[in-house]
Amino acid sequence: MTLKLDKSAWKRVAFGDVVRNANETIRNLDAAGIGRIIAMEHLDPGELKISRWGSTEDGTTFTRRVRPGQTLFGKRRAYQRKVAFAEFDAICSGDIYTFEADETQILGEFLPFLVQSNEFFDHALGTSAGSLSPRTNWRDLASFEFELPPFDEQMRIADLLWSIERHRLQLVNVAAKLREAATMLIEDLRGSRRAVKYVRDVATVRNGQNYPKSMQDGRAGDVPFFKVADLDRPGNERYLTNPGGWVTADDVAALSADVLPAGTVVTARVGAAIHLERRRALAAPALVDENHLIIRPHAIDPAYLLAVLAETQLARSSNGGVVPSLNQQIVGGVAFPDLPHGAERRVGAAYRTIGDFRDGVLHEVTSLTGLRTAVLIDVFGGN
Repeated sequence: MTLKLDKSAWKRVAFGDVVRNANETIRNLDAAGIGRIIAMEHLDPGELKISRWGSTEDGTTFTRRVRPGQTLFGKRRAYQRKVAFAEFDAICSGDIYTFEADETQILGEFLPFLVQSNEFFDHALGTSAGSLSPRTNWRDLASFEFELPPFDEQMRIADLLWSIERHRLQLVNVAAKLREAATMLIEDLRGSRRAVKYVRDVATVRNGQNYPKSMQDGRAGDVPFFKVADLDRPGNERYLTNPGGWVTADDVAALSADVLPAGTVVTARVGAAIHLERRRALAAPALVDENHLIIRPHAIDPAYLLAVLAETQLARSSNGGVVPSLNQQIVGGVAFPDLPHGAERRVGAAYRTIGDFRDGVLHEVTSLTGLRTAVLIDVFGGN
């Protein structure tokens, strides 16, 4: 996207000449009516909205005041890209700068997008010092130079970016509600007084197969091949449709490989990946590597099995140690409501429908995030 901006009237300025680092301290929080605390962990990378905070009732050593309309910037580990727009009074960590626009030169609504820009972050990273917890400082940030549009252009750009941001946040909230609906669908069944079955009663649980490295990254072949890392590839949010490699029919025959049928559920078997709690089902016959645990249904609707396992926290039951792991006994021991087969199909189909709708919403969120990035690059430069 390009805005076809005429920048001939834009003027080059230093950040510190149009923005003030407020750095206001406050001691008597009760007198000021301040009850919220913003720490670094409350700033979400890439999100201008502050949706989480702490309470002053729990005690705090923070003294930096936050006022509505300020732009907040996490100066520690700037690569995390923590920027927010304050909508309420609070106090915050000393690792958060509180920027205020000089409204005679730059609009407060325009400022957070400037601070979100790649050019500003590149400058912040380039001026950060320290090995374990690098920080930038106000003096270096104040020297950042950029092209500042006239007020009417600032307003037009800010209106566009805030419109994108509001729509994106609305969709994020819709996706969260859909996720909650999917969870409640299974939790309500679990909360009912129904008889239960166990995964071991309705599915075969085993480890994935070890394949030669030379087979795992084939760009062409007859059978899709998935590694654990492929669970996060685009298009693999619930059903695996986008393999990282392919295996030829000749290699499958030579190894007597067990090609898994569509509907087979897989999850990470070892390592930190199990804490991501990802369950996926094969959309078509495929092979998976030895780092997967395979749950192959034989007496349960496959979509219902996926729903049950997707809504089960397995990591808490994993074998501890340096390298956590799941095994057949842990997964096979998962209990779930025993439903008639027709009811299984309906619940599985409903869970999949909710998931498909949510995937579509999240795709739109991704598109809007990309649009925001493109506009920022068009306005402020950078890659």
